[in-house]
Amino acid sequence: MKVDTKLVYLNSSDHQMVLKELGERRFSKVFDGMWKNSFIYSTEKIRYNLDWSQKYSMYDGLKMTYQWWIDNGLDQEVWNWADDDYVLSQI
Repeated sequence: MKVDTKLVYLNSSDHQMVLKELGERRFSKVFDGMWKNSFIYSTEKIRYNLDWSQKYSMYDGLKMTYQWWIDNGLDQEVWNWADDDYVLSQI
């Protein structure tokens, strides 16, 4: 995408303050991201009960997904980061 990025760290209390300030806008365009929740998924149950195994490693799956993204021209899309910029400006 040829853009410069900047990593921004935001602690939970700042995140909650930003969401409060956003009010209704939060629900229209800015995704909360479930900041306070962590999710860890396991395939152990399906492996055990159904003798299932994945077809691709995480590396191969990500590589194929990225290639699909490139093949479909998504790397040429113009991305609108206005809402993200707005949230960051409130920090």
